[in-house]
Amino acid sequence: MTQSESQRQWYIRNKELAKQRAKEWYYSHLEFAKQRNELQILLENFILKDLMPWTKKFPDEFFEQLYRLNGWQWPKVKKNHHPRCVGNFINKYVYEMISPDVLEELKKQNPVNEKGNRNFRFHQKMTDLGNDTLNKQLIKVTTVMKISDNTEKFKEFMERC
Repeated sequence: MTQSESQRQWYIRNKELAKQRAKEWYYSHLEFAKQRNELQILLENFILKDLMPWTKKFPDEFFEQLYRLNGWQWPKVKKNHHPRCVGNFINKYVYEMISPDVLEELKKQNPVNEKGNRNFRFHQKMTDLGNDTLNKQLIKVTTVMKISDNTEKFKEFMERC
């Protein structure tokens, strides 16, 4: 085989390889764009551009069950002041189970301020569809808390849901 013929074969192989890589790049970017578009549609279906006025969204029963599972005393007054771990629980078992992407976007739109709090409640940014889904998730979590004897049982039941 002469040098020019081997160069020609090398050129053909590399040309085919370049075509294949270009196709792979194109399809991977096409898939990425499709996923971004789907994510954008999801966020638009669940998250409002404007902030709604605060309304009571989480029923006392939800918190009563959460306090019971953790062996805490349910407060008779100041029912809206809870330990920080309650917020983590809500994020994990309510908002994240609706959609981790929705939770991430809500956190992005409502970052923690210098006092360690958020300026508004996540449910104030939810659309009608988002609120309907949130209500269903609250019923589900509250029901699972009711049938659980402790936090370990609750986590076990939630893994099955």
